[in-house]
Amino acid sequence: MKACILMYVCTFLVCCQSIQKQDSKYVSSAQDALNSTEQIIINGQGSGSAFYLGNNYWGTAKHCVMDMNPNGFFYEITMNGKECKIIVASVHHDIAIFQIDTPDTVKPFKFADSYPELGEIVCSAGWHFGYEETFSIGYLSKYDKDLIVHTAPMNGGVSGGPTMDENFNLIGVNTAILTASGGWNGVSYSAKSHHLKELFEFAQGLK
Repeated sequence: MKACILMYVCTFLVCCQSIQKQDSKYVSSAQDALNSTEQIIINGQGSGSAFYLGNNYWGTAKHCVMDMNPNGFFYEITMNGKECKIIVASVHHDIAIFQIDTPDTVKPFKFADSYPELGEIVCSAGWHFGYEETFSIGYLSKYDKDLIVHTAPMNGGVSGGPTMDENFNLIGVNTAILTASGGWNGVSYSAKSHHLKELFEFAQGLK
């Protein structure tokens, strides 16, 4: 029997997976979400995803910006060829915030007022396998402590991207998949957004 492992989904590969729904308002909202999601380059070679929070702040997964060992160090992160300034990373959760000059045309994500119920739609956005920004759709499976467990497909490169409810409001940060093969096998994990909201408020208070 193959052992299942918890796998972070940063990547060096190239591929693409996307899901679309034929409703103009839905597609427009999905496009806004994708436009506010970007690829980040890790140490010049690996890749992950990040999403816009506003005021030049971006959210991502902590494992995309720093080594996860106890004495871990920050990576060199760039976005669109520009260096990102890492502002803060959570001690207890896989979330981090960095800052970079951002055009006014990029819309910040809105935090959801509440989390979805079990079985409701969950969306995930990111740069699947580092190729281009895409989004996928699944369902909320359960809540596991500080993690959201869902079935929205997440492949390499989407770590740090946004996890959203059916209205594309932010409910989490793409974190990891449970896999026996190295690819997505139906179980995805996202860090809960209220931890990121608290970190965002803390970051804005720093001088």
